[in-house]
Amino acid sequence: MDDVAAIARPGAVAQYHRSISLLRQLRVPARLLARLFQTSSDNIRQVDSRVYEDVSLGSPPSATNLLRDFADELEWEVLRKKSPRANRLRNRRQLESLEQQLNADFGQCAKSEQFGIGAEALRTFLPHVANAAHPEVLRLRALVYQHIAWLLVHNGQSEQALKYAREAMTSALQAFDNSLGERRFLKEYSEAALITSNALLTTHRPDDALTFLDEADSAVLAREGKIGQEHYRQRATALFQKHQDQAALKQFGIARTAAEEKGYENVVQVQMASERQMNVLSPGKGISKALDLCEGAKQFFGPESIEYVMTVHWAAAAALSTDSESEIKEALKLLTEAAPAARQFGHQATISFLLSITPSLKLALPERTFWIRFLLYENSSRPK
Repeated sequence: MDDVAAIARPGAVAQYHRSISLLRQLRVPARLLARLFQTSSDNIRQVDSRVYEDVSLGSPPSATNLLRDFADELEWEVLRKKSPRANRLRNRRQLESLEQQLNADFGQCAKSEQFGIGAEALRTFLPHVANAAHPEVLRLRALVYQHIAWLLVHNGQSEQALKYAREAMTSALQAFDNSLGERRFLKEYSEAALITSNALLTTHRPDDALTFLDEADSAVLAREGKIGQEHYRQRATALFQKHQDQAALKQFGIARTAAEEKGYENVVQVQMASERQMNVLSPGKGISKALDLCEGAKQFFGPESIEYVMTVHWAAAAALSTDSESEIKEALKLLTEAAPAARQFGHQATISFLLSITPSLKLALPERTFWIRFLLYENSSRPK
């Protein structure tokens, strides 16, 4: 089974330095990699020999210490009423109108999955909140950065998303501080922390992601008293990346329960919270389920949607984690059919390409399984 060049390589070869380095460690010949990555053997060796370093993100803007400072809610409520910030915000109507427009533009871009175009368009809102000082304006500033970060991470631009999400966290935390601990200002903080974690997971940094998830959990628990499915899903994903499979399965199970409690229109929305990954963790049991999920996502979200593309990729990953030729053949057929849709999304385009070359690597099952679990978080749209 040789699907070489069945799917065009997105991005420069240098963007695959992690993949190439891992495959060289797995003793895949440079000549074969050159053919699969559509380049020369010299380029493969050069990419493998270079040293690439991630930009240090540093510690997250932490809500934990501020939450301790504002622990006595009744006491701070009295002080807030006496604060000058309690006075009516000037231009409140203008601010509300700006937020409505921001949310409308973001919603339209998210629904149409025009992630890159949307991120660029939303940058026009930044000058309106550049000099924010009042908590309400700081909250809106955080929301602008948060929406841009969300669009960027869905477009595969993880490094850019990290910058914007961190700025959102900082602005939201400043709003919380300037409001003397008003907990509603923690919403944008926790959501930006989740976006940061998601971006980190697509750059193979699960430990950093867990640090940001801890902060997101603290903020949500302080504001709502209960964390939701995305917190559990991302924590499970980090554990999946760390090969702590039993702990990951437990967290994915909790994510599924949290999704059921939330109540969705369609069961496929619940399944998206956990079953894609669980099918890869237990491929012998999950191939048929993975293919059913693909069909469900295709019917509910549409054949061009990122949700459908993701289910196809995880189904192919589950099949390739076995030695069943019939299941691999079926999954690769789906992969080829979904490839045009996958090209719209940077991260998914990368996964599509790497999955397509996997059969040609001729890896034994243990090495192939390790490689597959790695490639699911590769991203040629991020800076090298």
